[in-house]
Amino acid sequence: MNWKWSVVQAFMLGALLAVGNRAVAGEATTQDVERSKVCMMQDQVQTKTGIPHTYEGKTYYLCCPMCVNAFDSAPERYSKAHDPVSGQVVDKATAPVLGYGGRAYFFASEESRAAFQKDPDRYANTVGHR
Repeated sequence: MNWKWSVVQAFMLGALLAVGNRAVAGEATTQDVERSKVCMMQDQVQTKTGIPHTYEGKTYYLCCPMCVNAFDSAPERYSKAHDPVSGQVVDKATAPVLGYGGRAYFFASEESRAAFQKDPDRYANTVGHR
């Protein structure tokens, strides 16, 4: 057997075991997120502070100049989100926010946010992001 193939197989097995261990350990938990560390174009939680961008007097954060351009092409689309619990349309600049699985979720109320936090898997895939 080719040694390169063995290395690839070992890497893939390690990755599968790591993912399995995280799922068993329940590491995919919700997290409080600083609004400034959410790319509001992609609804992704970022490690660094985004680029502040003003639309209709409110500040939205975007991860890069490409996202700024995309946001500007359809700001009415990217400035809003659907609350995954209530289904209400919310403004990303002011709505309560929570991170889960690397994604940002926006809520119409603290009650919706709390319901999501109790059972994120129930709500995480109920509403599309955009």
